[in-house]
Amino acid sequence: MGRSILKFHKPKQAVILAGGAGTRLMPLTKYNPKPLIDINGKPFISYLLDVLEKNNFEEVIILTGYQGKKFENAYEKLNKYKFKLTIFNSPKKFETASRLKIIENYLDDTFFLLYGDNYLDIKFDEIWNELKNSKKKSQMIVYRNDDRYSTSNIDLDKKNNVINYDKARRNRKLKYVDLGFFILQKNVLKNISANKFNISLQRIIKDLIREKNLHAFITLHKYYSISNLNRLHLTKKYFKNMKSYIFLDRDGVINIKPPKGKYVRNWSEWKWKKNIFKAFSFLKSKSLRVIVVTNQAGISLGKLSLSDLNTIHKKMISEIEANGGEIEDVIYCPHHWNENCFCRKPEPGMFIQAQKLYDLNLPTSLFIGDQNSDESAAKKVNLPFYYLSGRKDLYKLLLEIYDK
Repeated sequence: MGRSILKFHKPKQAVILAGGAGTRLMPLTKYNPKPLIDINGKPFISYLLDVLEKNNFEEVIILTGYQGKKFENAYEKLNKYKFKLTIFNSPKKFETASRLKIIENYLDDTFFLLYGDNYLDIKFDEIWNELKNSKKKSQMIVYRNDDRYSTSNIDLDKKNNVINYDKARRNRKLKYVDLGFFILQKNVLKNISANKFNISLQRIIKDLIREKNLHAFITLHKYYSISNLNRLHLTKKYFKNMKSYIFLDRDGVINIKPPKGKYVRNWSEWKWKKNIFKAFSFLKSKSLRVIVVTNQAGISLGKLSLSDLNTIHKKMISEIEANGGEIEDVIYCPHHWNENCFCRKPEPGMFIQAQKLYDLNLPTSLFIGDQNSDESAAKKVNLPFYYLSGRKDLYKLLLEIYDK
C-alpha cells in the first residue's frame, strides 16, 4: 500500500479548543464553560466565529470538555453562520492534543487551530501567504511583547522560525507570546497515542521546533482573552470599542497644509479647512471618538519647539470643543524622515500606540488622510483608509462614508 501524501493547501476548516475548566474565572465558570461567558450581549466564542466567517472558512469544529453539554444546548444560537458547525464533546480530563486525536479522521489535511479563550482580529490571507513564503508547513501567531502585556514564552530566529518554547514562562529573555492560533498539518498527530488522554498541544509544538518546521506570524495588535477576571474586563472594553474610533491626519485634513518644507510654527499660522467644525460636530453626533495622528518632523529640524506644538494642539482642541466637536487624543511623531523611526508614517507606530492605550480595534476603525504615506501606514495594521483630496473637505467625505 502506498504512503498517503498530505496536500498543502489553504485551510477551509477551523478547529476551536474549548474544553478547559476555566478555574481562574471562578465563580463565573462554575456552571458555564469559558467560551460561553457573556461579553456585551453574546458569548465570547461568537466573536471567534465572526472572524472565521469573515475569513471565509467553510467548516468549524468546536472541541469541548468541561460543561460540554452547555455547548450542545447553545448549538442553535451558535449555528447561524454560512459555514458548517460541528461540536465534538470528550471527557473533561482530556488534554488538548488528545482531543484532536479523537477527531483525526474528521480533520482536513491542513487546518486552522484556535484556543477558545483568546481573540485576535485577523486577515487570514496574510497569515497564509507568509507561511507559504516561509517554506514551512506549520505556523503559530505570536504577539511581539514589547510592552510586557503578558509573560513571553516564545523566541524566534532572524527568519521568524520558532526556536524556543517555554511553557512555564520562566525565561524572562523571551520576546513573544503564543496566542494559541496555529496552521497545522494533520500528520502532526501521527505520533500521538489514541489510547492516552493526557497529551497536550505543547508536545506537538516542541516536536515541530525540534524538526525546525514551525514558523511564526508576528502581530503587533494587542490580543484579548478571557483567561482571568482582569483580562475579561479588558476584553469587554475592547469589544465595546469596536467601530467607535476614527483617526484623522492633521495637515491637509483639519488645517490647510503648509507648503512643502514649511511647518505651522504657532497659532497665528494655523488655517482651518472649510467646514471643519461641521465635520467634528458630525463625528460627535455619530458617537465617534477622534484621534489625530500627525508627522511633525519640524521638531527634529528645529523649525518649532515641542512647547509650540503642544500650544497649537491645545488651541486646536479648544476651538473644536467650543464649536460642538471633540478630540480624544493627538499623537505625533517628532522625528526626521531619515531617523527611520517606527512611529513616523508610513510606519504604523502611532496607530499601534493608540490601539494599546485605548483598547480599540484597528480593523473596525478607520483613518482619513491625504498622503500616500498615510495609506501605507494604515495598510500595515489592516486599518480601513479613506483618501481626502485637496479639493474636498472633511465634512463632505464623512457624509459619503456614513450617510450612504
